[in-house]
Amino acid sequence: AKVLPGDPAKVKHVVLLTDGGADPTGIPELVKKLYTENGITLSTVAVGQGAAPFLKDLAAQGGGRYHFTTDASTIPSIFTEETALASRAYIVEESFFPKLVNSSPILAGLDSIPRVHGYVATSAKDLAQVILKSEKDDPILASWQYGLGRAVAFTSDATGRWGRDWVAWPGFAAFWAQAVRSTLGDLSATALQMDVTLDQGKAHVTLDARSRSGGFLNGYKVTTNVVSPSGETQAVTLRQVAPGRYEGSFNPKEQGVYLARFAGQAADGAPGQSFAQTEGWTLSYSPEYRHLDSDPDLLLRIAALTGGGPAASNPAEAFVHTLKASGATTPLWPWLLLLAALLLPFDVAVRRLILTRQDWSRFVQALRGRRKREKAVVAQSPAMAAMLQARDRAREGVKPADEREGPTQYASRHTDHELRNTDYALHNTDDKPPATPDTSAPPQEPTSTAEALLARKRNLRGKRE
Repeated sequence: AKVLPGDPAKVKHVVLLTDGGADPTGIPELVKKLYTENGITLSTVAVGQGAAPFLKDLAAQGGGRYHFTTDASTIPSIFTEETALASRAYIVEESFFPKLVNSSPILAGLDSIPRVHGYVATSAKDLAQVILKSEKDDPILASWQYGLGRAVAFTSDATGRWGRDWVAWPGFAAFWAQAVRSTLGDLSATALQMDVTLDQGKAHVTLDARSRSGGFLNGYKVTTNVVSPSGETQAVTLRQVAPGRYEGSFNPKEQGVYLARFAGQAADGAPGQSFAQTEGWTLSYSPEYRHLDSDPDLLLRIAALTGGGPAASNPAEAFVHTLKASGATTPLWPWLLLLAALLLPFDVAVRRLILTRQDWSRFVQALRGRRKREKAVVAQSPAMAAMLQARDRAREGVKPADEREGPTQYASRHTDHELRNTDYALHNTDDKPPATPDTSAPPQEPTSTAEALLARKRNLRGKRE
């Protein structure tokens, strides 16, 4: 009562969907009551391997159908089928004579067509050829060309329900034989039949040549051009090995579709007796995959090379961790030699170069781009500082002879006194007696300040001696 909404008298069909968890208590009685009193049928759909076994019995008690599926995605199609059957929208049950729309080889030799008592309403495709129609213009018999194949659809049945008049019809067998033959194509137009077999990497071609009347074509010179999938062509000459049979072979080098163009010429060269035809052959997989036989000897050799053994007695032994671990060595001397070569310049630099903290400071300043010139500060004693000042004053006071005047004489005398003191300070540690100046040579006029100072120094030394 909870399952059926509204008035149960308006319900015609119920579909019960369960995965096996339904409680059957009270359901069989309810199904039987609905079917016997109200004419409501019940169909069941079981999903999964653990479906309840009573679902099939419920469908039988309810006058419906039992569906079993393991794929939940097929449930919508099951409900669509049940809805169509329950509503009877696609089922037409009435007696009529089909109307002939187009001629077809399927009806060749058949003068009359019996009545049909029902069919499934369908619609024809755009390119389909409708041969028989119902009174409502629904197709009863139609054919359709799809690529190189042909399909035939008959929307009635071939049993005693809708086609009981067709079963008793004398042309029933001829009708179905011609319908099946129409899907096979026109075999009479083909005089050649090719067969290709693979053996050790070679493709052996067998060609059976017959005339249109069925006789063997013997004594022909048959040549074949085989085109590979990449466009490479191989020329093959076939030799006759039996009446109407010619054989040859070629090497298939790649996978794909091969086209074979056969050309036959009669031995006497009579015109009109030659033939030519193109056939196709497909190499789906590499020939090595066709060798499915086992090779125990090869397996034993591989096991011996790797230190293993056969595990035919117990396959589980193949996964036992009983293999001995083997050590592996890697030579390090090439890397050590390279490291020594890279460190050699640094070793020489450390042994030969003496770098002070001041050198490092200058190096850092050079890297930073801020190196400045600095004058070295030399530690000076008071006596040395006085002598350097006297030297500087002497250099400033000495002038050429033509520029010496009154005030300069005082500066010269003062400078002579300072030079004597400087000379005494510089040479007070000299043990050797000073060399006697040569007074015989005439004095020369000094040409620079330095020479003037040196000359004056020599004169003072001579006076002192």
